[in-house]
Amino acid sequence: MGKGMFFAVALFLVGAILACGAAAPQVAEQETMVEPEVVKDVPAEVPKEELAEVIKDISKVEVATPTAVPAPGTVTGPVGSVVSATSDMAEMGFDPALDNSSNVKAFFDEMHLFGIQQGPDGELVGGAAVNWEISPDALSWIYTVREGVEFHNGETMTPEDFSWSWNRQIMSDEAESSAAVAWSPRVEYIREEGNTVVVRTKEPEALVPLWWPSYEGTQAGAVLSKVEFDRTGVEGIRNNPVGAGSFQFVERSRGEFIKLEAFEDHYCCVPGFKELTILEVPEIATRMALLKTGGADLIEAVPAVKPDLVKDGFRTYSGHGAQSSAIWFPYQNIAGSPFYDKRVREAFNIAIDRQAIVDRLYAGEGGPALSFLSGPGSFGYNKDLPGYPYDPARAKQLMAEAGYGDGFKVRLVTYNYDADFPDMPVLAQAIGGYLQEELGVDFEVQVMEWNSVKDEMVNMLQAVCGGEKVWCYGEEVKSGLAAQEPYTLIVRGNDTRFHALRQNVGFMHPLGQRPLIQVPWVAEELDLVASEFDFGKQRVLFEEFNRKMYDEYIQGLIIYANSVFAVSDKIGDWKPITGRTYPNNQWTLQPK
Repeated sequence: MGKGMFFAVALFLVGAILACGAAAPQVAEQETMVEPEVVKDVPAEVPKEELAEVIKDISKVEVATPTAVPAPGTVTGPVGSVVSATSDMAEMGFDPALDNSSNVKAFFDEMHLFGIQQGPDGELVGGAAVNWEISPDALSWIYTVREGVEFHNGETMTPEDFSWSWNRQIMSDEAESSAAVAWSPRVEYIREEGNTVVVRTKEPEALVPLWWPSYEGTQAGAVLSKVEFDRTGVEGIRNNPVGAGSFQFVERSRGEFIKLEAFEDHYCCVPGFKELTILEVPEIATRMALLKTGGADLIEAVPAVKPDLVKDGFRTYSGHGAQSSAIWFPYQNIAGSPFYDKRVREAFNIAIDRQAIVDRLYAGEGGPALSFLSGPGSFGYNKDLPGYPYDPARAKQLMAEAGYGDGFKVRLVTYNYDADFPDMPVLAQAIGGYLQEELGVDFEVQVMEWNSVKDEMVNMLQAVCGGEKVWCYGEEVKSGLAAQEPYTLIVRGNDTRFHALRQNVGFMHPLGQRPLIQVPWVAEELDLVASEFDFGKQRVLFEEFNRKMYDEYIQGLIIYANSVFAVSDKIGDWKPITGRTYPNNQWTLQPK
């Protein structure tokens, strides 16, 4: 089947979600370009019965248009209610010592204050800490605690709250988040000293400020009230959380919605709306229908539906480079695998017309990916790279030179989860169509649940490394699996990260949990970036690392996609944070 047919199939699948709900009143499009794991069954009908009580309470509130993002001290008070709809809030967990999913951040970041926050432009700014600095011996990071911050229970935040929270979430036996697993072995202690909190490490660690700020996918950096914990214990945290964010908790119905209320005593960031309800609505057609019928005021959309939303008169917001996609080439370290040969990796990269995929499948909301897990505006993203050309003639020549002129069989393993990357099964079909058309590669697409994909990755590593090992090289390799057809490739998406070093380590370093890419020089370069304390120099090193990855075709970098949101005419303005795929920074939503 040629790539034209694959595009026809893909466009049919995408088009199937574009026709639901009545048209809204015409509103001029407003597009804000911002620079910078759980897969569930989706409902078939809208609105869900369980949401009826939430939706019926929504009312129109007409007020004078305020400043887009009010400066501290200028807010006269929040008014009215607003409803947002996101695709997934995982298990709606409230305990930062346990939760690993970035999907809870649609509500978690609204309720809690982190030591370090992320501003709308993606920059890291002070939250519970006003500044942070390294000690002369490079072993202690010292955070100065912000004064005058109140929790939702009226208690004033103290350095003890700060250090107790991070100890519980990073260092305690009950801590189970990925941040705790990654960092606790490297920390000597966390404790308050006067008006500061000191994170003392066993060796010099340049990246401590980036370990658990609000931009990260875990919640370990949130500061909770120790006084409240002493009153209510773990059950209080997990069922009636008290934070210091712009909204305070009201009600939760797992798998359905979370209700929040504006915290008017917030030290800087009082919401524009009095009430915020966040709905969990996995199906994009359902979210669109809610927007069109007045059941939601802000929805997480996907690029493919933007033309339909604009046609129906809704304003859209786009977060530039919020998600990236790639083909992961395993077994590059094992002779006998086709992907051991750089020529094959290059051929796979230049046989794909990325711009055509962006234009036809993603409504032009994206571009060719240049760096793994990073997008335009991310720390270390190398914007000077030209992008892989679409050159099928050279691709065929390279395959012939490598001894694969007749192609081979591949299995493209992927999953369906828009929060990582929209329409990945359709993207995998398009990729396979190009590989078949241009290189004679026979392919099948296998769609799994995300947890099954993770298991697949670990099983592949253990099969060639033996036992429980997930990193091996040279003579350590135990199996000829790498040379057996069909060769398994992972078509993976990710929400991009402001600073993607930790994720790079996770997938390409001996210390990583699933190091599917096992190339020694890559691990050495990652260590070099991680050892630089000067963030300006570190940025240059990270850009150089991404250039080397690009030049060696270590992965099949495909495209980045913008996040797309749509709003009702109740919204006057909003300042979304760069690179986030879910409704975020909702305290900045302003009534029209």
